[in-house]
Amino acid sequence: DKRVAHLSVTDAGRDLAAAILPSPLLERVGEQLSIQDAVMIEESLRHLLQSMQRANKFKTFGQCTTCRHNIQPASGGHLCGLTKEVLSRTDIELFMDQFYNKLLPDPIVGYIFTEVAQLDLASHLPVLCDFWETVLLGKSSYKGNVMMKHIDLHKKSALKTEHFERWQAHFVETIDSLFQGPIADEAKRRVEIMKGLMQFKIAKSDEQGFIF
Repeated sequence: DKRVAHLSVTDAGRDLAAAILPSPLLERVGEQLSIQDAVMIEESLRHLLQSMQRANKFKTFGQCTTCRHNIQPASGGHLCGLTKEVLSRTDIELFMDQFYNKLLPDPIVGYIFTEVAQLDLASHLPVLCDFWETVLLGKSSYKGNVMMKHIDLHKKSALKTEHFERWQAHFVETIDSLFQGPIADEAKRRVEIMKGLMQFKIAKSDEQGFIF
């Protein structure tokens, strides 16, 4: 009949759980483990949780909402305090927002966005999030041609090595300040590849007869 029953633990139940967890046996086992074994077990459990998060496509689990390791940034979304994994598009929005807040006022590269591209961050942010959601979380959100957009931008004002270096530095710094784990590492790997590929394509676009 589709009725739903919601259960909650009583105060007596919480007291009982606090008294028996962890079990005395588990505590004795922990005392006998070497530091090396304890670290290995902890890393194995962390890897297991990361694998579960990836298998779940980085959506939150039901128990995430009450987990003491669940971090909820002021802007919304969820960040796993145990794995530091991005668990939602909202986390990508947080990352992009902080990244561009560092990028736009930068004295070396900022003018590319504010004066040359005349970027309206409020309207462009969803497109940026679509791109990185596609790259990092396997969604099919982004439909544009990011390489051609940067070649067109280069024709208006030359994109130089120092611009890409600064862009990457802010990207990595922002990632490291917010996240850690396989997705964060993959983001840094992808931005390194993108930097090299963009510089190569842009250099080629300066050659006569270039066809994208």
